[in-house]
Amino acid sequence: MQRDDDRRLDIAQPGDGQRLDDLRGIAWRFLRTTPMHAALVIEVDGTIDWANDAAYHIFGDMELVGRQLATCFVPEDQAGGVPEFETDVARATGFMENDRWMRRADDSRFWAEGATVALRDDGGELLGYLKILRNRTTHKMATEMLRNQVTQSEAQAAHCEGAMITLAHELRNPLATMMACADLLDRLPPDDTRIDSTRAMLRRSLGYAARMVDDLVDSTRAATGRLSLRTEPLEAGDMLQAAIATAKERAPARAPRVSLILPAAPVMMEADPLRMQQVFVNLVGNAIRYTPEDGRIWVTAVQQGEQILVKIEDTGIGMTSEVLDHIFEMFSQARETSSQGGLGIGLTLVKQMVQMHGGSVTAQSDGPGKGSKFIVTLPMRQVEDAAPVTES
Repeated sequence: MQRDDDRRLDIAQPGDGQRLDDLRGIAWRFLRTTPMHAALVIEVDGTIDWANDAAYHIFGDMELVGRQLATCFVPEDQAGGVPEFETDVARATGFMENDRWMRRADDSRFWAEGATVALRDDGGELLGYLKILRNRTTHKMATEMLRNQVTQSEAQAAHCEGAMITLAHELRNPLATMMACADLLDRLPPDDTRIDSTRAMLRRSLGYAARMVDDLVDSTRAATGRLSLRTEPLEAGDMLQAAIATAKERAPARAPRVSLILPAAPVMMEADPLRMQQVFVNLVGNAIRYTPEDGRIWVTAVQQGEQILVKIEDTGIGMTSEVLDHIFEMFSQARETSSQGGLGIGLTLVKQMVQMHGGSVTAQSDGPGKGSKFIVTLPMRQVEDAAPVTES
């Protein structure tokens, strides 16, 4: 048997038989105009009889001549009978276009685009096949990347559209309440006993809308690096008590009970008081919102080494694994729990504020109806003369 190099070089020379001369003549005339394409002349039984230089380059100097064409296919295509299918279709119809992954000598893969053509003599007898292909891996990867980007963009656009609709709905509720209150105040006599309660309702609705806008602005500023912290020594217990009080003030009249469990000794932390209030008012308020009035909420602070862990646990509606995967994303609640309302802006802001303080926040739930737990981990400063921390 001739060496591969010899058989590559003698394509224009007379072969041992008229049949091989015919095959090589056809291949040579075609390849003169396609020097960048790999070409394989294949016997009827699938044996590669000849390969051009481009084929040796693309396949990585694999010993092609004398090899079965099927071995150049990836294993899953070999197992699926793809090589035989290609030649069967080419034999029946004259050619078959084929774009697929192929195998190199080192078992790496490349994306091949080309065709398999049936070669016949003047009498119509099948002489073999000519397989032409080119390496289009770069194009394939770029196309896949572009397709993924388009898919992601379409999903983001659809998500944002839904979120904007929900945002409009969420703002419309307090605005409608404010309009109703303003209209009622215009019609009530100065000494009507309903004036104070109407004003209180107006202030609550105005505060809700203002907080929603503030959270959205702060989250955007944090995401773009335009939000700075003003840290100072802060006692965790006082901060949590204030946050719970604020969350309760904003809650409906009938709300679940909130219990605060603190270490026996003060735990100091370096933090921005305003941003910490945002974090824990949002988390406690979120727990109140999704917990029925006969449920329970626990806010527990413990020290672990040089960190303070704050857990907000409730007996509320819980979350599915799908919700957990996106819980800290902007507008995630609008997408996943629209029946409960909410936009997810607050939880996005929580994560951003905690990360800016060098901490982390995670969410846990055993499923719908089984409550939720949020765990915030933050750096802390222990008071120098404080006793060992215990959970009370």
